[in-house]
Amino acid sequence: MSFNPRDLFRGSLVVAGRDLRANARGLKVWIMCGLALLLVLGAALGISSLTSQGPSITSEYVVWAAPYFTANTTAGGVMAWVSDYAGAPHAGQTVLLGNRTPGVVGAPFVERARATTNSTGWASFPGVGNGTWIALVTIGIVNVTRVVDLAAPPASNWTVEVQRFDLIGDQAFRDISILATWKDGTPVAQANVAINGTSAGSTDSRGFFHTRLSDGMWSVTVTGRGQSYTETLQVTPSPLAILPLFRGPDALLLFLGVSLMSILYPIIAIAMSYDAVAKERLQGSLEILLAKPASRSGVAIGKFLGSFLSVALPMLGVLVGAVVGIAALEGRWPDGVFATAFVVGTMGLIAIYVLIMQIFSTVARSAGTTILAAISVWLVFSFLWSLVVTAVQAAFNIESATPAYYTLSTISGLFNPNQLYTLTVTTFMPASLLGLFGTTGGGSLPEWTGPMAMVVWIVVLLAIAILVFRKRVV
Repeated sequence: MSFNPRDLFRGSLVVAGRDLRANARGLKVWIMCGLALLLVLGAALGISSLTSQGPSITSEYVVWAAPYFTANTTAGGVMAWVSDYAGAPHAGQTVLLGNRTPGVVGAPFVERARATTNSTGWASFPGVGNGTWIALVTIGIVNVTRVVDLAAPPASNWTVEVQRFDLIGDQAFRDISILATWKDGTPVAQANVAINGTSAGSTDSRGFFHTRLSDGMWSVTVTGRGQSYTETLQVTPSPLAILPLFRGPDALLLFLGVSLMSILYPIIAIAMSYDAVAKERLQGSLEILLAKPASRSGVAIGKFLGSFLSVALPMLGVLVGAVVGIAALEGRWPDGVFATAFVVGTMGLIAIYVLIMQIFSTVARSAGTTILAAISVWLVFSFLWSLVVTAVQAAFNIESATPAYYTLSTISGLFNPNQLYTLTVTTFMPASLLGLFGTTGGGSLPEWTGPMAMVVWIVVLLAIAILVFRKRVV
């Protein structure tokens, strides 16, 4: 069968208008619209039970600070290093230094100096003198701080810092990182790290060491050049979850995007489009439709446009209503670019599910088969996708909560329209929201990855829908 590009859209608008009018006369779309509006408003008013996923901002941006003294200098300085939990440095990061009156905890931070980390993540504040100093780094909504007590002469020949992180999500803070520096600010390389008396490795050339502990009580000892430092750590998992707090209209919109839309709107799209072709075949009207002056490609595109617009137009009203409602509730409008990405991204998610359902509806020979396929698709993408990722993780022997695991999770999300939608929306969120509701951005992926992948999904699915319709429909 030859393909004539001029016939691609022939009759598509007529078919789309026909299906749109038919769906508008039914109660299904209006019932779905009402339920969606109620759920969106309810969620906007504070329904929340999200937990973080993957590394948090405080484990991706770790601040280390230590006193140092140069030769023949009595006034000490403060050195700060910004890295992630695994020791990867953050260059070009602004570090603020403020002092704190001894014994005054929670006093307002007053900036005394600032510096920018170099290519290896280090920044220094020379000659600041004795006192209790605070190194502060602000990432989005999060302030990451480290306190340094500086006194001359130094009380020790070195400084050993131990920080703990909850990467797995069990609230146990079982991942520990260690940074050791000499009093002149140079790293303590090849210092032995022993856990409960057994050597677990040594610090690298940067004086850094990272490991993960299991449940129990642990004694961590760092030894180098006759110096020794010991700290006792207890690892006890906790089932408690920390509920997020809303922080203005942008945060409300972000919550709707990461918690509700990726589950609710696929259901609506499936309910409206699962029988787009199967119903026509069952009623015998498909042959009449194909007998009219419309190409098979035009009919396939028209079926997609009709189903998509039947869902998108009323849901667009719901989304705009949500944005207006949030603005009225908060007294100010969400960020314009973010709100636009929220609406457009949701329309893209609807388009993807409508196309998936149209393909199944074209292939299936009965409405029951189509419904079963629809439920299966929704369950896999909404709830069972983690099993797919786990299977790949096991196949490649990738340990959980490691850089390789986070890379796998991020890339696998490109093959799940629900996760892809979240990635697309969070790409355009204000930087101040980073870290809220477990958002971590796109990781190592470029910012355009999410939107571009969503466009590729739609184009590829539309091409498949056209080809399947041309070959399977008789």
